[in-house]
Amino acid sequence: MKRALRKGRGDSADINISPLIDMVFILLIFFIVTTVFVEEDGLGIETPNISPIDKPPAEAFIIHLSKGGVVYHEGVEIGYDGVVRSLRRARAAGGLESVTIEVDRQARVSSAARLLDLCKEAEVEKVSMKTSPAADSL
Repeated sequence: MKRALRKGRGDSADINISPLIDMVFILLIFFIVTTVFVEEDGLGIETPNISPIDKPPAEAFIIHLSKGGVVYHEGVEIGYDGVVRSLRRARAAGGLESVTIEVDRQARVSSAARLLDLCKEAEVEKVSMKTSPAADSL
């Protein structure tokens, strides 16, 4: 009979954790609402200015990339499609030693990378790139 009493007391020990779960959810919501999310700025890249000393040699093929992504050669808009054609024409004429890409400071990096890829496609070995604030005024 003593065993039956002990067994009955063990079954009645029950812990209700519903209020504990409610409190945890309330704290979670509180911390989510009061958290301040900081928006980090991107990298600030300052590109150098072009100087008169950095002028390319006369035999360099110069391509200008404007702020809007327009491609010029000798003051004439040639576009991305005309870059490879112009480079191959200059190579066939024997006057292509190197290519200089003058990029406007506010031009997109993807546009400059596209020009580099086009120079590689035209099998140009010497390609240099410089920034120019005046490239957009062509």
